[in-house]
Amino acid sequence: QLGNCRLLDGVTISPVPVQLARQLGADITVAVNLMSRDQLDAWPRGSWPGPAPARQPHHLDPVVETIIMLQTDTSMRNADEADLTITPRFAPSGWRDIHLAKLFEAAGREAALAQLDKLRSLARPPLA
Repeated sequence: QLGNCRLLDGVTISPVPVQLARQLGADITVAVNLMSRDQLDAWPRGSWPGPAPARQPHHLDPVVETIIMLQTDTSMRNADEADLTITPRFAPSGWRDIHLAKLFEAAGREAALAQLDKLRSLARPPLA
């Protein structure tokens, strides 16, 4: 709450704001979509950083599960509007898994490198 306004995280409405970037004048958009159904079954062997911090088991409320599904759908649709989309592949994990930061970073780097040729072609002006 801020005065008469209720503020919320933009990821709730537009997880990958490609249209907004275009409205603000972007000629080329590169989306990084962190919410995808394309997941690894497990992290690569030998990459696990050790035991996870203790956390209480929890079950998501069906409403929360529905919101997550809707956010994933919206994220994927928004990302498809970009000139280039980088979608890291993660093993099952969540935003609270800070101990997996190096794995998240490596997955992002791998996804970006896989798109490097296309990124380079977008960065170069077309020949006249």
